[in-house]
Order: sequence, then C-alpha cells, then structure tokens
Amino acid sequence: MVFPTLLIPKIRLPGFFCAGMVLFCWFKISAFGATNWVSPSGNNTTGNGTATNPYATLQKAIDVSTNGDLVIVRPGTYSGAGNCAINLRGKAITVTSLNGPDSTILDLGRNQGFLAHSNETLQTVINGLTIKNGYVSSGEDWRGDGIVSILGNAVLTVKNCVFVGNETYATYVTTSTGIIVKRDAATNTPVIDNCLFYSNTIGGGGWTSVGGGQAFIIGGCGGGGAGLVANVSRSTVVNNTFYSSTSDWWVS
Repeated sequence: MVFPTLLIPKIRLPGFFCAGMVLFCWFKISAFGATNWVSPSGNNTTGNGTATNPYATLQKAIDVSTNGDLVIVRPGTYSGAGNCAINLRGKAITVTSLNGPDSTILDLGRNQGFLAHSNETLQTVINGLTIKNGYVSSGEDWRGDGIVSILGNAVLTVKNCVFVGNETYATYVTTSTGIIVKRDAATNTPVIDNCLFYSNTIGGGGWTSVGGGQAFIIGGCGGGGAGLVANVSRSTVVNNTFYSSTSDWWVS
C-alpha cells in the first residue's frame, strides 16, 4: 500500500504574525515502522491503534509503540490522564499531529507535558502540537524542572510546536525552572526547531553569594546542566513573563 504524504500546515495565531515561522513539514508514513493513531473519539480499551479504531491518549499509543514507530494525533483537544506528564519511555519514535498545532492541542490541566527520563535520543521526536496550560513546581537545590523535562543523558527533538499559557514556579532560591529543561547533565544536546513560545509565566529562584536559580524558556540545571543545553533554530519567544518569588534574579 502506498501511503499519502502528510502535510503539517502553517501556524495561524489570531493577532500574531510570526516572521520566519514556516511550518511546512513533509514526511511519508512509509518511512516509519508501525503507525498508532490517537483521536479524541478513540478508546484505550477497545481501540487497537489503527486509523479506524484509534487510541484515546498519547500515552497509550506511546506505550504500545516500539523504536521506529509513528504516533499520529488527530485534530482535537486532549486532556486528562494519559495526555499530560507523558512518559516517552526511551523510545525512538515520532509523535506528530496530523494537521499541525492550530488544531491539535494538549491541554495539560496544570501538569507537566513530556518526560524524557530514559536515555531518549534525537530520534525521539515531538512534532506539530500546541502545548498549553501546563504547570510544574520545584524546590530542588541547584536543580529544577520544566514543562518538558529532559533528564540525564536523554535528549529530544521538538519541532513545529507552540507553547502557550504554561507556568513554572521555583520554591527555593537555588532552583531553576523553564518550559524545556535539560536536567543534571549537558553531555547530549536536544534540538528545538521552528517552535513558538508565548504568554508563558516562568518563575525562577533567586540569588545567593555563590549563585542562584534561573528562569528561562529553554535551559539546563544541575550536574553540569547549566548553560547552553539545546540546539535552537528558527524559533520565536514573545510576550513571556519571568519573575522570582525569592530575591534578585537573572534570566538566560
């Protein structure tokens, strides 16, 4: 069978003109292994991941996938268990919307978004989603967390995504938080390509005599994770709020 080529359309945000953001991305389903479909009308119990009998949550589709597989997310708004704090489980898979971030929304319901905690590689790809209403709070000393949390030697490719209306909050002076955070090690570098970050609220730590916590959109913390920890290209950051609830602070 010859599968059609999928087209991820251009972002259209009311009131925003994002110069340089071209969200046209072509790929053939046949380039992947198995395909697991997700739909707002799907069912995790009776579904089998086919186009005609899809799953209901991204987590279910990821759980049944193996390296090289493709998870296709149909248009709609996804929320609740299985559609937040999504564990990528170290799998080299692509999780992509069918029609782009305009019509495919993860409403995180004040939870985290994606967790890359199991040595994921750049072949773990998140593509074409709007990720909104996320929240993470951390009080870890000289560490922290993010809406997208990348731990240790794990990395991730995030492309053609919109992050809007998310909040992070540090509860300790040396804690750092952000939207995409590389935690504990910077030996591998995530890739962030053609993404939009707007109207997010980022609360970092404060400042001590030897340093302090940070508030950032994309950054790293702990175990050599600070500094430049991502390869970022063609992305836009606009109208975000950075603050500290402790003392003087700095933004990177």
